[in-house]
Amino acid sequence: MNSLTSKFKNLKWVQPLDQAALILIIVLTVLIGIVLLTGDRTTPKVKEFTWQNKQIGAEDMGFIMVFNRPMNRESVEKNLQIDPPLSGKMSWAGRRMAYTLSEPVPYGTPFSVQLKGARDHLYGEKQGTLIEPFTGFFRSRDRAFVYIGVQGNEEGRLILVNLSQKEPKPIPLTPEDLVVLDFEPYPKGDRILFSAITKSGQKQGLIEPELYQVTTGINPQSPEDNSKPAQPPGEIEKLLDNKYYRNLKLDLSPDGNIIVIQRVSKTNPNDASPWFIEKGKSPKPLNAQGGDFLIAPDSQSVVIAQGPDLTTILPLKPDAKPLEFLPKFGQVLGFARNGSAA
Repeated sequence: MNSLTSKFKNLKWVQPLDQAALILIIVLTVLIGIVLLTGDRTTPKVKEFTWQNKQIGAEDMGFIMVFNRPMNRESVEKNLQIDPPLSGKMSWAGRRMAYTLSEPVPYGTPFSVQLKGARDHLYGEKQGTLIEPFTGFFRSRDRAFVYIGVQGNEEGRLILVNLSQKEPKPIPLTPEDLVVLDFEPYPKGDRILFSAITKSGQKQGLIEPELYQVTTGINPQSPEDNSKPAQPPGEIEKLLDNKYYRNLKLDLSPDGNIIVIQRVSKTNPNDASPWFIEKGKSPKPLNAQGGDFLIAPDSQSVVIAQGPDLTTILPLKPDAKPLEFLPKFGQVLGFARNGSAA
């Protein structure tokens, strides 16, 4: 290289800028030749695994792996191992591989994902380079259940049992002075919606429930969330009082963002309709008369029975007009929480 530089300097007609350009061209040509002769030696590896060290729930139905190089897809599909096994199918988009589960994961279970023996993609009959072995870990949320106690100091209280703990034991979530009438867990299991009356009101025969939510102490840590510390169990927040209205039937949307509750005015019995409570907003009436109702699986509309042969579907917006009329309410109520017909 020094001899080439000295020869260029002896060429008086060559300007300094031209000399630098010629030297750069020669260097780049040599480097390109080396790459063409030896090939790209970059080791293929997994750049991203979307469920790494996460807790997942029933709504999480697939993970994504991102590779640093185009991969031989058959070798990846053949060598990917999930322990315990989770049935599913793979799909590809460039260097991204998506694994979609066939059914929700069982709760309270740790999982590992291993990939070794796969190769990157090369054209022709050349064999690709072996991938750097990868091991990922994730787990499903705690396996737990809730019930209303019926005896002793548990009577009328919400009781949680977390089966994923080393020593599962009943944990009271509500205080002794409240009698729980109805409840629904939020989708991620971190809170429970419930209606309750006071014991003093029960003794006086006043069945006028108020609406609350309470924390369970379970941390969902879903892949789409930032990691947040779990709230301790038993933290109660009142959502609706019974000052002017009697609170009756309630329903929680599958996504956990909307509550619909039947309310009847204490001063005007004819003022009875479902009310709409959206997360972070004040309660508002839906302005629709009717009896039984159910929030649709898409969490975007509510089905209301308005007579023996009349059913209305309303979008979940306070001033919206009816979208559709159905002849049989029983058929509509066949929706299951997972979005399929029961």
